[in-house]
Amino acid sequence: MRERFVSRMSDRVSARDIQFSKAIEDARAFVEEAIDKAASYEIVAEEDVCRFIDILQELGPDFPEGIPWAKELINDEDLDAAFRIDAIEERAAAVEEVTK
Repeated sequence: MRERFVSRMSDRVSARDIQFSKAIEDARAFVEEAIDKAASYEIVAEEDVCRFIDILQELGPDFPEGIPWAKELINDEDLDAAFRIDAIEERAAAVEEVTK
């Protein structure tokens, strides 16, 4: 099951980023590391992990620990995983809008 998810997400990652489109092995490594990173925050549902990977790809390797607002949200124990991802997506969109 994980292998199929890794394959699907690797294809998705490489379709969204030229850096990964040339080397699927790099995309697979990125996805494997992202899955483990998501799990360290108790984000394990496939849909939530997919969204986590999208955010990680968008915000970069500093996500979440190197981004103060993301670190606060990802570590909020009062929210379940889906709500934490929702909050991060909303905040990232707001930050992106401000920086345009």
